Amino acid sequence: MTAETRASTKGSQSVSNTNQINPSPGKDDKRQNECNPFVDADLISAEDFPITPHDMWYGQSCVLRDTARNGDIPVCDFIVVFARTFDSRIGDWGIGTWHFDPYGQLIELFHKASDLVNPKAMASRLMSAGLHIYGGGIPHTLAFIKGMRSERVIEVISRPGWHKALDGKYVYARPDGIIGASRGDDLVFHPSSPSLIYDAYHASGTLREWQAQVHRPLSNSPIPVFAQSAALSGVLLSRIGLPGFAADINGPSTTGKTISVQSAVSMFGNAEDTATANGSSCIQGLKTTDNAFEHLAAHSNDGVLGLDETGNSGIKDTGSLLYLLQEGTGKARMNMDTSLRDRVNFNSVVLLSGERSIHASVKNSAAGQRVRVLEINVPQEGAIRAKSSEEAAEKGALVKDACGKCYGRAALRFIAYLIRAEQKDPQFFNKLKQRFKGIYEGLVKHPMTAQQRRACQWFAVSILAAELACACRVFTRKPAHYAALIEEVMQRWLTESTPVSDAQRAVAKLKRFIIANPNKFPSSSDVRGRPNGIVGFKRSTGEYLLSSESLVEASGSLTDAVSVARELSRQGFLQAPKVSQGSLQSRASVTGVGRGVYYIIHQSFLSDAAEDGDG
Repeated sequence: MTAETRASTKGSQSVSNTNQINPSPGKDDKRQNECNPFVDADLISAEDFPITPHDMWYGQSCVLRDTARNGDIPVCDFIVVFARTFDSRIGDWGIGTWHFDPYGQLIELFHKASDLVNPKAMASRLMSAGLHIYGGGIPHTLAFIKGMRSERVIEVISRPGWHKALDGKYVYARPDGIIGASRGDDLVFHPSSPSLIYDAYHASGTLREWQAQVHRPLSNSPIPVFAQSAALSGVLLSRIGLPGFAADINGPSTTGKTISVQSAVSMFGNAEDTATANGSSCIQGLKTTDNAFEHLAAHSNDGVLGLDETGNSGIKDTGSLLYLLQEGTGKARMNMDTSLRDRVNFNSVVLLSGERSIHASVKNSAAGQRVRVLEINVPQEGAIRAKSSEEAAEKGALVKDACGKCYGRAALRFIAYLIRAEQKDPQFFNKLKQRFKGIYEGLVKHPMTAQQRRACQWFAVSILAAELACACRVFTRKPAHYAALIEEVMQRWLTESTPVSDAQRAVAKLKRFIIANPNKFPSSSDVRGRPNGIVGFKRSTGEYLLSSESLVEASGSLTDAVSVARELSRQGFLQAPKVSQGSLQSRASVTGVGRGVYYIIHQSFLSDAAEDGDG
């Protein structure tokens, strides 16, 4: 039972007991009966209302006793302040109220201190929640609420994810409950900005059903396994000191990219297709404003957010979106009174899918923008491994259907396992940090760019999450199996993301030039038939001889001859011996020209094994 459910249950009992008593005013109520009505609402206090010794009204309505007229002035329907509230994240005190709506359902509301000084907004919120306030009763209703006192203090958690309670222990807040809270803890999840997406974060079906219908059919497919592991890693990030990250899984239609994201998000909640979910899905479209997206991301804090059809983004500045995904901080905005609003913060994993990469939406993007999202390209054979394309399509259809029926149990088991482990060993997350460091160091190879080293962090934490998922029996196979599949995705990404230098492009152009212009490289041992405009010479053994000027010309003048020669040497296509120490040129004789200094390129340069860096 969640803290919110427990609070509502207690409230129902208190209300029921109050409705059964209707005593005549006694000794304790004498001062209420003798009080005079006040016109100024600021002078009205809770003592001016007829209340029982249990701080509740007689009957179902709140009335103001008018002794001058010997009658009661109706104020509002039944309402009670049941607790004071404290949000430790922003240091804000407030109150909690209970009332009945017209259908008789007990409504629990939490009000910030700032709400109490805004009568119109406060009254509008109460009436929107079904409280009936009589004409002219707004100031009296608010006066009573502000005058009520409650000894009970409830700690309000206004953002999902990890929360360090006032007693020092960590709990994990979800819209459907607080994981790790004890029965006597006064904790309640109350979001600062309600959202329809919260309705999607609950559980349906059993863990075994999810494993059989979603996880196992994809457990041999690298991209879905990476997506599922990355989603679970969102729970770990803030506890081991890592920032959030995003992975953009893109490729042609019907290749399994969306199903990969759905399978991952289904561990946390309803991952039904956005076209049929009526908005109540953990997977959202990106046809939204940047302001709305900030709140979507915040609602998935310490978890995962799925975004589909990212190529159709409605955000004007997609470049700023890339920064937002990595930094986890929204824009600074102002309230109507020119005061600064609290910034939206989140630390989560964002999984994107679309036929068009989100990077393609960023024109002339800076390097800092492009490195913030992992671009995972779905291979030609698709994301789902199977014996045939028909079998892959059948698997995908079954998984897609199951993501809207059995979901949410995997994350609950995973988070509960982490909390129990920390309760047994307070150093548990410190040990996870060390384990992450070991995995990361095993993945990093030299040389790597800063972008590649950063990406290795994300792959490493995904492998760590897979290990923990195996330990708590969310994943059904051995940790090594999942690590191998995640590393396969990483190696493909490294190959596709390796930066291409001007020298590499120049070497690629040189190769194409030689293949397209064989007549510009006549024999080095035969002067007959040499045309005008030659660039170099070709030996009878297949090597090519080019001077410094010819090497620059044939490689498209992208860089200097020394840089091209160094790249040829790095790739193993430049022949020694050298002219002198530190030189890449060699001495060679050409019939009719004499002995000179050339760059000698090996005959294997034109084979298929030669690297083409212009792709």
